[in-house]
Amino acid sequence: MYSNEKLILDFYDNLRKGDVKKIGNFYAKNATFRDPIFISLNASQASAMWAMVVKEKDFQIDIKKIDISDRFLTADCTLIWTCENGKKVLNDITSRFAFNTDGKILLHSNHFDVYKLVKQTTGTIGVLFGWTKVLRNRTRRLAAEKLNYFMKEQNYCF
Repeated sequence: MYSNEKLILDFYDNLRKGDVKKIGNFYAKNATFRDPIFISLNASQASAMWAMVVKEKDFQIDIKKIDISDRFLTADCTLIWTCENGKKVLNDITSRFAFNTDGKILLHSNHFDVYKLVKQTTGTIGVLFGWTKVLRNRTRRLAAEKLNYFMKEQNYCF
């Protein structure tokens, strides 16, 4: 097993356990995270985002596959949780990782179907309007506000 593969397996294992204090240690200080909802986060924000996500009700993570290329590691996984509104979410994610020379995550990007996610989290509104820029931008704004609030409440920094 390659060291980067072990690092990612440990990363996901800590997410599964909800061990939020260790999650930040996987990211380089200058790491960046991006996905369709959180467009660009620094290492501290990414760590806080994961800490916020693993606290969701019924949180589970299932790793499907890991592929290693010369420059990147790609992982397919499914995140499952129950939203505050009681709606069950199943989010299939393809994550792409790049690492620094110290063996830390330097770049972490997640790819998933935003329309499917919005439909699951908002119900009928998401089905009707989840494909629109307006609802996607609203979802991004609300997620950013929730993350900022979480970081302030938890006094979160690394």
